[in-house]
Amino acid sequence: MKIHAFSFTCSRDLEMSELMKHTLLKYCHQLARIEVTNTNEMPYGNGAGWEASMLKLDALRNICKYVDDYDWVLSVDSDVVFCNSQVFDWVNVVGSFRLNNYGILGIHQVGPLAKCHLGELHNMSGCSIYLRGGIAKRIANLTSEELVSVREQFKAYVLTENEDIVISYLAQLVGANPLPIPDFMYHGNFEEDIQNKTLKSFYHYNYLPSSFLGEPTTGKWDIPRVLRQKGIDL
Repeated sequence: MKIHAFSFTCSRDLEMSELMKHTLLKYCHQLARIEVTNTNEMPYGNGAGWEASMLKLDALRNICKYVDDYDWVLSVDSDVVFCNSQVFDWVNVVGSFRLNNYGILGIHQVGPLAKCHLGELHNMSGCSIYLRGGIAKRIANLTSEELVSVREQFKAYVLTENEDIVISYLAQLVGANPLPIPDFMYHGNFEEDIQNKTLKSFYHYNYLPSSFLGEPTTGKWDIPRVLRQKGIDL
């Protein structure tokens, strides 16, 4: 059982992307590959909208060439950092039970679920979504006509067409049952947890800090630089 990861980044976020890759390679012992797409020349817009979602779907199709049905495909953002192997060990345990039909794992939406053509939509955060290989391949094999139909379903229920919602919807459409990642693996304050040596398994540091570990920053993209300056190797 392998994990095949793919990610999008841009020139501004390259250092974050390199940190994500470094920590993924360090802690994901099941990793078969990590493919990163630079979106500078693409109308990606941080995954907002149907066209951006279709670009993410193209990347999914590409990586599915290498995937077996009981592997996992990980769509991961550049501003995710891994700090130990716990989440990957958990994914491996979930994957070992082949009859449970858990096909999408991630940080599950909190609060009321959106109504949709499929019933209720179990939406996962786009920062870190794991798709079972068979589910990923079913999504990748959806035809243009089927995707047009899906978009009409989105319009009928006024669903936002962002990539996390589209991927979650398509997974549910092709038969995936959702399973949330336990929140103790990611719920914390990255900066405080570094200082207190209480790091969780992974973090999505999607915010705009003016400082980090006492050093001035212009945004999250400066965090890898600060970590280097402080000699912190995650």
